Amino acid sequence: MARKVTIFTGQFGDLKSDELFQKMSECGFDGLELACGTDHFDVRKCLNEEGYCEAKKAQLEKYGLGCWAISNHCVGQGVLDETDERTLAVIPEYLRSADLSKVWENCAEEMKLTARAAAKFASRSSTASRAPRFGSTSTAGRRFRKNGSTTATNS
Repeated sequence: MARKVTIFTGQFGDLKSDELFQKMSECGFDGLELACGTDHFDVRKCLNEEGYCEAKKAQLEKYGLGCWAISNHCVGQGVLDETDERTLAVIPEYLRSADLSKVWENCAEEMKLTARAAAKFASRSSTASRAPRFGSTSTAGRRFRKNGSTTATNS
């Protein structure tokens, strides 16, 4: 199989999916890595709304596009990075809490949902990992050792 040329949609979060999908198709992309938390892909709708996956796939197919991954980078930062005002600024409001340890728990649970949504949508993977900020005193390594894993699982 020839390698597919895809692009991540997160940097185009201000565009509605139909407009974006059309533009990316016109640019010659084979597919998209859909950003969660935008109009491009909604984890909770995928899991809870009948017909959401089929409608999203049909929308992609309308423009001759595939999807081999979904991405929940911003929520992943809530798991893999030190929780501070920068992290709180990019995660969805419903995951925020005055108790910063609760933010980590909320984001970890959301990443588990993301893995389930990826499986339901039949994406090959969901992505969340990122390198810590330059000079960060990230606690991700300590969390990994303490909890055994920060990877979302499909269980």
